[in-house]
Amino acid sequence: METRAGAAVGLRGGKLVDAMKRNGIRRAQGHPFPLCLVVVSLLVLAGCSAASNAKPAETSVLPSFDVPVDAYVEASRSGARSTIAGKAYQERRKPNAADEPLTDTVVTLFPYSETVRAQLEALKRSARQSADEYVAAAPKIKKLRDAYESMLWHHGAADFVLTATVQPDGTFKFDDVPPGHWLLYGTRAQFTKKEGRARTGGGGRFPQYRRLEGFYTVTVWLRDVSTSRATPDTIELTDQNVWFSGVSEEWITRPRPPIGSGGR
Repeated sequence: METRAGAAVGLRGGKLVDAMKRNGIRRAQGHPFPLCLVVVSLLVLAGCSAASNAKPAETSVLPSFDVPVDAYVEASRSGARSTIAGKAYQERRKPNAADEPLTDTVVTLFPYSETVRAQLEALKRSARQSADEYVAAAPKIKKLRDAYESMLWHHGAADFVLTATVQPDGTFKFDDVPPGHWLLYGTRAQFTKKEGRARTGGGGRFPQYRRLEGFYTVTVWLRDVSTSRATPDTIELTDQNVWFSGVSEEWITRPRPPIGSGGR
């Protein structure tokens, strides 16, 4: 009869002894293997099998860090500073109407990274490949942005991650920006409630119960900005010069009670 542990590593009958010998476990002449040794060996072999079948860890979304942090530090010590100013708004629909400020826009200034810029462009291109890729693109872009910010903190460049709040009139401003090359990242997300059909997954006694609650319409602006002793031109982020527009689904996940428990 095959034991549960034996089944886990594909061992039956005499194969157990052979496997133990291959792993350097031997018995004295004329003496059987002690039961405790057999059990321990099974556990060890099962662990080795599980380790060999384990999925590799997910690679980082940022395989390399190419920001010359020392150059930004030196530039900040030089004393030269610039102001980066801009406005986020929706362009007027009628000639005599006013532009509508996009006050829920968040604008962040990062040290420039060629790697991050290239990966963002690759994610934007992937959104055109299929409907699934389109739905996945906005969350992937946000994940990349967040990973880049975390990496800057890890490399001692937290002081060079600058965030501006868009004012009621739609304007935003970064003061005291050191000379250098920067990546301006603006984003806006609007939620639309739209309940979908529930899905069950996860298996086991308590499967996961998932329901689509709605989705965010995500807008992203991306600009390369260089600062020197001269003040850069005013940056305009409008509904007409969006870098990327996508969606991010909002799912609610909760354990589903087993059948017969009386729950609904």
